[in-house]
Amino acid sequence: MIRSSHLTPGERLFVWRRRGDLSVAEAAAQIGVTVYRWRALEAGGAALEAGCAAAGIAVGRLTPNEAATVQRRRAGLTVADVADQMGLSAWWVTQMERGSAPCDRLLEFWLRRG
Repeated sequence: MIRSSHLTPGERLFVWRRRGDLSVAEAAAQIGVTVYRWRALEAGGAALEAGCAAAGIAVGRLTPNEAATVQRRRAGLTVADVADQMGLSAWWVTQMERGSAPCDRLLEFWLRRG
């Protein structure tokens, strides 16, 4: 599974934003960048400058559900894609990724995929 030390800067921002239950606009405002800049940073399409407040964001240890969510994003899959492959509803996969439901099946799914 993915460890926080292996996250890209954009993935760190994504995890930080999700932990705070922030929208993209709220996260961008907290850091002092535009929404467009935040999206580019989170997607990995822009570099973090040393003076950017986002450069100092650390997330610590990832929870299993966060690691599974990052894995899905790295695979380029949507929640609906994963749900279809697992035979579940997209709502249920979302609950597992958010930590509102046990994510054992989701972790097994990613382990099988390698």
